[in-house]
Amino acid sequence: MARQAAHAELEAIEVLYLVYRTYEEALTTDGLRDFDDLILDVIDALERVPEFRRRCRERFQYLLVDEFQDTNRIQLDLIRLLAAENFGNVAVVGDAKQSIYGWRDAEIENIRSRFGGKRLPLTHNRRSYQEILDCATAFIRRDPDFADEPDLVATRGTGERPVTVVMAPDSRTEARSVAETIRRLYRGGRKFSDIAILAHSIRMLPRDFEDELRRQGIPYLTSGGSGFFDRQEIKDVLAMLRLTENPMDDGALVRVLQGPIVRLPDRGLYRMAARRFGRRGMRLRDCFEASRLEGFPEMDPKVAASAAALVGLTDGLGRLRDALTVADILNRLLEETGYLRWAELRAQRDGSPRALLNLRKVFQLASRFERELALAGIGDFVRHLDQVIDAELPVGEASEESAAADAVSLLTIHAAKGLEFPVVFLVNLRPARARDTERLFFDPDGLGFVMKNWRGEKHPRYQSTSPGEPAVKLAIGERRRIVYVGLTRTKDALYVTATREEQSAREVEMGEQDHFAEILSWGLAHPESANVVEAEQLELPVPRPANGAAPDGSAVVAAVLERMEAIQPRRPVEVPEAPLEIRLSFSQLHDFEICPVRYRFSQVWRVPAPPDDLLPRFARTTNATEVGAAVHEALAAWHASGGDLLGRYEGPEAGREMLSAYLAHPLAAAKTLGVEVGFNLRLGRTRVRGIVDRICELDGRTVLVDYKTNATMDASLIEAYTTQLRLYSLAAGRGLLPGGAGPRLVLFDLRRSHSVEVTADDAAVAARVAAVSQRIAQGDFVLGPENAQRPCSMCAFRPICADART
Repeated sequence: MARQAAHAELEAIEVLYLVYRTYEEALTTDGLRDFDDLILDVIDALERVPEFRRRCRERFQYLLVDEFQDTNRIQLDLIRLLAAENFGNVAVVGDAKQSIYGWRDAEIENIRSRFGGKRLPLTHNRRSYQEILDCATAFIRRDPDFADEPDLVATRGTGERPVTVVMAPDSRTEARSVAETIRRLYRGGRKFSDIAILAHSIRMLPRDFEDELRRQGIPYLTSGGSGFFDRQEIKDVLAMLRLTENPMDDGALVRVLQGPIVRLPDRGLYRMAARRFGRRGMRLRDCFEASRLEGFPEMDPKVAASAAALVGLTDGLGRLRDALTVADILNRLLEETGYLRWAELRAQRDGSPRALLNLRKVFQLASRFERELALAGIGDFVRHLDQVIDAELPVGEASEESAAADAVSLLTIHAAKGLEFPVVFLVNLRPARARDTERLFFDPDGLGFVMKNWRGEKHPRYQSTSPGEPAVKLAIGERRRIVYVGLTRTKDALYVTATREEQSAREVEMGEQDHFAEILSWGLAHPESANVVEAEQLELPVPRPANGAAPDGSAVVAAVLERMEAIQPRRPVEVPEAPLEIRLSFSQLHDFEICPVRYRFSQVWRVPAPPDDLLPRFARTTNATEVGAAVHEALAAWHASGGDLLGRYEGPEAGREMLSAYLAHPLAAAKTLGVEVGFNLRLGRTRVRGIVDRICELDGRTVLVDYKTNATMDASLIEAYTTQLRLYSLAAGRGLLPGGAGPRLVLFDLRRSHSVEVTADDAAVAARVAAVSQRIAQGDFVLGPENAQRPCSMCAFRPICADART
């Protein structure tokens, strides 16, 4: 075994050496430098060329270094070479307690002992309540290196028991406790965006957390590490892109075949792949083609048809890749495979447009990539994404692209460094696993790669060069500092949660590196500052015995009430949750009446409309919108301040012709009382907002005018715009518009220079608003017979809508 281990280690060293040498040769050949080279080459020049060093020191008279605790030895050498003697012109800012980047060679001793400047302690904290600072300080003082850490003083003073420590019997209960608490905070007035869930690793976080957030309808966004690329829809789309770029990519083929479009089960995949057993060099794609020739005997006919169609599509697009942009290929993959429809159905199931928004973000990444590299193709884009994934660059999930995406942030502690949130949940805080200190590693100062095994025994130099007690101590200290950073991200409330085998908080004993136990101990010792909650799972109701006798439930009820009281202390007055207020404009009201599904896409889920490239040509944007906007802008300016109407117009010629004809109409000369007058009308729990194009006075009466430039003006459109004007009349009757109640209502068709008089009907329009508002409040977006003629072919959401008419 020792000989085999030594052989394996030697092979590993050879592979690593080959990869590193190839990488360095590629950089040299292409004349490139990576980030380390940028630093090392400058250090080399500063050391070799005294004149260069002198000029740099003259140019940079003072050096300011932020986050100094995260610098490594090489960066410190660069600072030393640029600085005056003994760092005489250098000021650094840092906190040794927040040094958490040792895994990328940051050395905490840079700030502790290698910089001899005058120290100016900053002990006043403007972020957190005092109890939160006391908890974090007590925690970090358990590290002997920070035993004398001074107290932090909160300028905000104290809170009301802002620290809560929660222990649960399993990850599912822990996740449920977190989600339920977030839901209560939201009902109490907190925004979801006020809340962050922090963990050591999003990848290693149990899926129960995301599953529970989705189950309770809590919107959330991930960031840090490569969480975006861990999403199912992103993995699926990248697999299709990779297979399009390289048909022989086995990993991509597996993902595509087992994804939501084909759904090839493990057994079928195994039987297909078994063709290559004993056949050296045979790829999975070869197995797929052999199976195709035999009629896909391993697959159900429906699965086989889907597999053949999808792989056929990727092959076809691959042949056209030099003629298509990355965005074109991505559009066709999403549309023609049916993946967009699947994502829309998933959005309906989950009650969240997350999958659709993330697909939209991939499209945006592709578009931006092509703008920056005009001649790049799909292969370049795939390699670019691979580099982002390998480097674990922080790519967060797509937000809802609204003014404020109200969603909980799910972050690694490293990603949260430098951020702050009103409420923080530090979750899944478990003891660290024992480190394996006897393994192959790289010693940069001496031998290079060091092997544990050599000629049947440990290498004679291994003991002296292997990671010993100092290295292990540094790793243990960094893990504690990571938790400290997590504790200090919050402003108002801190929740620390973990799963434990103990039945009671009093039974938890502090073990080595058991950070949760330490925080729990502090919470038990400071009941005035912290709540300690045992979020154990409540028992399910006990079925009635067969003899019909019912057990006494009073004890169960009392236990449940006691548990609820511990989780959420009773308030003197329980304020009922206010009913949802609906906000509508006429266009939103009209959208809902035409197609509730479209309304849900745009207003509830706030899904950005897909780009025009996804729409049929006849449905793409023309200059009609440009004409309408230019005409309205000219009319508003002219009626507000006079002058030359045609001189104010800047737009296509068709609009100029409309305005010329309008000048001959009596309405053009009427006295203007206001242009683009806004109002905010409350009807029950609905707030209706609108803007009247023009209010004027004609023949002694107030006139509310709505200008239109539609290419057609049929009866159905006139009926819709009648509703719009009746809303204006309702607002006028409430005294919200100049001129008072009872105005004339005029729909003016600028394209045909024709006016339509509309009669008011306050009761009818109010009832119409109430009916739509009620359905929105109830989440009722079901299509009915009245929506049978919805114009799906013209809808921007057609490519991602499962209800689109064909």
